Amino acid sequence: MSHSADHIYCLDQRLIPDGDPGLAAAQPMNLWVPSECVAVHHVDVPTAPGRKWPELVPWMLEDRILQPVDEMHFVLGGRVGNNQLQILSLIHI
Repeated sequence: MSHSADHIYCLDQRLIPDGDPGLAAAQPMNLWVPSECVAVHHVDVPTAPGRKWPELVPWMLEDRILQPVDEMHFVLGGRVGNNQLQILSLIHI
């Protein structure tokens, strides 16, 4: 199994092997980010449907971060227990 490394600005533009979008989502990916650019947050699971969480996350963390949300990238890390959601905030460098 091969792993690829990608730059933080390219994460939303994964290559689609053989034209099959299903394969792109299944491929593991390594990402190297300086630790001083990443923060881990735990927030209550939103009551909104899961498909809306990515657009809600920046505003859920607005009072916890010191930079404007448009200068950051957010990654949903998954659930922590039943009522918490792990979110990684990455500073654009």
